[in-house]
Amino acid sequence: MTAKAFGWKSGLFSLVLLTVCCSLPALAKPTIKINGPNPHYWECSVAYDDQGAIATDSNGVDITRDIVVDGLYNLDTSILNAEYDIVYRVVDSTGASATASRRVIIVDTIPPIFALEKDLDNVTGEVPLRLIPVSFDPDKKPVPPLWLIWLKQQFGPFDDQEGEEEHPKPDEFELTLADIANWPEWAQRMAMVWYFFPIGRGVVYEIPDWGANPMEWRCSGKTWEDPGVKVFDACDIAVPLDEVYVFMVEVYIEDNYVWEEELWNGKYTDLNPNQLKSPGSKRNLAGYRLYYYAPDTSRNIGVAVRDVLPRYGGWLTLAGDPNFSVNCGDDSIWPTILQLEKLDRYYDSCEGDASYKISKSGVVNWNVPGTYHLVYKAGNHIAKRTIQVNDAMPVITLLDKNQAPVSSPEDSAVTLNWCEYIKLDPSAEGAVIVDEYGLQRWWPLRPDEGFYATDGCDDGYVISSQTQAYGSGEISKQLLKLAASGIAEAHTVYERIWYEARDPRNNRAYKERPAIIVYVPPILSFKESGGSSWIPSQVYLEANKFQCGRSITLSQGKFDLLGCNVLNVPAYVTDTGGLDLENPEVGIYSVTYRSFPDDPARGLALTVQVEVVDNQEPGVILDTFGTLQNNEWFIPCFDTTTQDAYTLTDGCSPATDLKLQKYVWRLLGDLATDAVPDVVRDKKGRPVDYGANDLFKKDPGSYIIVYVVTDAEGNTNLPLASDGLPNVFHSNGGVNVFASPGVLSKRFEESVRIVRTQAATRLVPDLPMDDEDGFYLVSCTEDINTLLNNSVINNCFADRVDRFVWKFQNDGSIKRERTGEPSEYVPEQLKGRLGDYVAVLVSYLDRQTQPLLNEKVFADILNEKGFLIDPDAPYLMRFRIQDTDPPVMTLKGDAVVTLLCGTKYVELGCSAVDECEGVLDSIKQEPLPKAIDTSKPGSYTITYSAEDKSGNTASVTRTVNIVDLTADDVEIVMLGEAEIALECGSHFTDPGVEVRYKEKKLNVYSRSVDYFGVIGETTGTVRVNYYATTPAGTELLVGQRTVIVRDTTAPVIQLNGESALKLTQGSVYFERGARVYDSCSGQVDLRVDGQVDTGKIGVYTITYGASDASGNTATAVRTVTVEKEKANAEGETPEVVEGEIEGESPVEGEEDDDCVGCFGRTGCCGARKIPKNFLGEYLLLGVSMLALALFRRRG
Repeated sequence: MTAKAFGWKSGLFSLVLLTVCCSLPALAKPTIKINGPNPHYWECSVAYDDQGAIATDSNGVDITRDIVVDGLYNLDTSILNAEYDIVYRVVDSTGASATASRRVIIVDTIPPIFALEKDLDNVTGEVPLRLIPVSFDPDKKPVPPLWLIWLKQQFGPFDDQEGEEEHPKPDEFELTLADIANWPEWAQRMAMVWYFFPIGRGVVYEIPDWGANPMEWRCSGKTWEDPGVKVFDACDIAVPLDEVYVFMVEVYIEDNYVWEEELWNGKYTDLNPNQLKSPGSKRNLAGYRLYYYAPDTSRNIGVAVRDVLPRYGGWLTLAGDPNFSVNCGDDSIWPTILQLEKLDRYYDSCEGDASYKISKSGVVNWNVPGTYHLVYKAGNHIAKRTIQVNDAMPVITLLDKNQAPVSSPEDSAVTLNWCEYIKLDPSAEGAVIVDEYGLQRWWPLRPDEGFYATDGCDDGYVISSQTQAYGSGEISKQLLKLAASGIAEAHTVYERIWYEARDPRNNRAYKERPAIIVYVPPILSFKESGGSSWIPSQVYLEANKFQCGRSITLSQGKFDLLGCNVLNVPAYVTDTGGLDLENPEVGIYSVTYRSFPDDPARGLALTVQVEVVDNQEPGVILDTFGTLQNNEWFIPCFDTTTQDAYTLTDGCSPATDLKLQKYVWRLLGDLATDAVPDVVRDKKGRPVDYGANDLFKKDPGSYIIVYVVTDAEGNTNLPLASDGLPNVFHSNGGVNVFASPGVLSKRFEESVRIVRTQAATRLVPDLPMDDEDGFYLVSCTEDINTLLNNSVINNCFADRVDRFVWKFQNDGSIKRERTGEPSEYVPEQLKGRLGDYVAVLVSYLDRQTQPLLNEKVFADILNEKGFLIDPDAPYLMRFRIQDTDPPVMTLKGDAVVTLLCGTKYVELGCSAVDECEGVLDSIKQEPLPKAIDTSKPGSYTITYSAEDKSGNTASVTRTVNIVDLTADDVEIVMLGEAEIALECGSHFTDPGVEVRYKEKKLNVYSRSVDYFGVIGETTGTVRVNYYATTPAGTELLVGQRTVIVRDTTAPVIQLNGESALKLTQGSVYFERGARVYDSCSGQVDLRVDGQVDTGKIGVYTITYGASDASGNTATAVRTVTVEKEKANAEGETPEVVEGEIEGESPVEGEEDDDCVGCFGRTGCCGARKIPKNFLGEYLLLGVSMLALALFRRRG
């Protein structure tokens, strides 16, 4: 084929190719249609059910099966208000793709759900609620509950109309949101639930009718208790009970008209069941209703309703056994029946105990045999008690002398005195016996007296006239027998009287009365001395015993026979029984009194015992004993010749028959101050007798001498105690003979004397004394030897005087050696040696010593246990060397120490010096140094205290102040300017602040105010505060800096590809775009202006522009030159237009990993878009090449 021919064919092919190219449509993308709503609002905690999407390719072919869904499995419906995107992607057979997304928002529109607990009858009382649709038109509201009408009446707004009905009709009700603005919160909640607030999608709860399935409450006086509720919510899971509210109302029904009245409202946890009381007699009350409601976090409100229906009923119960059986005339059970009736009970199921409603009817005739019923009625209940009255025997009742009934035979016994039937007349001969008619005067011998008899059934009919008495004749015989025997010894005769009663039905009853006949002896009485009263002889003679040695006169008496009414019969002494009336001796004598002294065989006679006693106390008359000085008998020192002078006396016994016992006891203590001094006692506690061998005359001290005189009859001048000693001791052990200190009471002036034996030498220092212990008080700085030498007082001459110093131990005993001898102390060495001591002076004259010394040295001074026998003895001086001054304390260092927080505290200590003990080593410190926390400010007071051996204490304090720094205490150097201008996008370098305290650098840190990003990323003004931390951790504000970030730099535009391109006419121009970056705003929008028409030869300009948020702008230009097509040589590869990548089909959404100019940022290169005619152009090119190949093969 020639070139010319080829050229023609080639041109024809081009024409065909151009025709094909023009007829091919542009490449189309698939489409996705989302099923269901978008956005999709989905209920909380419900598993999400995706409704999916439908996809078709550009030819309308269904490619739904190729859809890929992203984000479905990450959707969590339990998170309220969460938002999720579900992305649907599809790619068709040509590689074209499409994307669509659905927004899913988790919402909560379902109110909480109530679960009401059941009662014991397995009933909840819940009223089913029904949701009804409502209009959102505010003028069209659902019908309100009647109690909502009541709320309006209570809280407003109030109608001005007069004569308003108590319960207006629902259809006349009007209420707006503005009307409830001032209602209580609980009332607003109820109104919103029932009237204003739609549940879910435009529905509200319908008001349920009363009593559909109520919980029955069987009233029994107890309050109703709510069985409980549980509340669940899809999002909140469980609603706490303290967020559940209750509205409790009473429901009334009258003529098919229902209304409610509030009882109580509040939180469920505060539900008070006591508000739900027994309805009692409330008119038209049908029952109770409880409205429960609970909001969830989305303000959905769940509601439940429980109806409670009270049930009425009751029962009547009689106490005890209702059946009784008694004898006729015996009504003794009547009090029992009355008591049981108080215990009868009628219980009403609503009122509880309603026993007051019990009524009684019926009568019992106790005297008529038969069956009787007592009927009790309460409500519709009837009960009865049955009393069976049986026929009874007659009843005999015995009376006493006062005509009062007696209860037992023993109580009915009568005592009859025989002397009722005799009289003794001193002027007449013998006795006179009362005739038999006299018997009729004495009760109970007459049959119609002393008793009465009744019929047990005939209403107590008296049948005494039909009663016979037996036995009175025998009693009369016994009385006459005693009367005939005259005055004799005592007699007792037992008899009885029988009574027999018979009723008209011939029932018989018997009763016995004992009769005791006794002899009552006469009574001998004497007239009291100087009075007019007569006293029985036994009492008189017991109280009037005669004293021996003194003449006596026996009184004349009188006889009385009280039972016989024989009184004032004179009684004369007829026999003294050997009693010497002139000089009576001690003894008991039988003296006889008679009413007829001249005729012992006649009248009354009685022998009494007369006693002569010796009850006179012996005595002692005290004479001189030495010299009397200040109520004491004074015996000079070393004088043993002074004698005790006294005389013994007694009224009945001579002096020779009297015995004297002297008790000499050493007195302890100071007689000038002690009114009950103690005495020296042995180890058994008995007083030591100093009378033996006149020991008291030899041992200086104070003594008491008690004189006890005893006569032949054992009478003593002083009473004796159980131990045989004179009863002169107080309960505390001291001698109780002084009226006041040193002065004897008058009672003991004639039986006790005080004797003082003088000491030859005494120690009397001029020192203060401890009045309680009796110690002289000596300072620890005193010279003891000088003190003792200056304290000696000589009362009388002594050949020599020895001095000893002993020390007391803690138990009060004297410290002794192993041999038992007291440990001696040298006075010159006692200075400053604290303790209790005693100085002992022993005086010698010839062979005498004061105090006494024997083979047991100091035995008269110390007892066996080492205690002083008489601590106040005149030859002793007890003294106490003591330390009464506190130690002197001195601080080491300053009394006030101030430290900076974090500085270690160093303890310098304190010293203590005592005048007696010197330097003290033991010093207490409170608190210890480790307790002083120097890490934070504070103040501590350290107390140093010391105590010497005597208990004297002293203290001193040191104050440690821990202070912290303030901003004024430190040196602050602000580095750099206080105000810095910074270009947006630049890195901010903080110059900082230096803070020093005493050349020590503190740590400083900064914190921006009201800004939490990186300074320099965005424009604006940032304030930076600088803080320093003190050693105590205190934060100090030490400086402030202002950083102003401005954006003055324009964005940077970088072209993709060359800025100048050349294209062949008719070729395809691919727009490569450009990348734009702003140092402050990051990626900004790019504007592209200009078009390229490759069909026309020319130079085209594409302008790229961008503006950041601060208004800075930038532009870039790309020039495209379209040139005429150049002929290609045969077999040459077609030219690839610059800007294209051969064999590469750009995909929408891909990014160029090699893009530059983003200053290190990712994602700023943008997406490379596939031009709409790109695929058609390449397809045209492919068809052309195919046609060329076929043409060559044919050729």
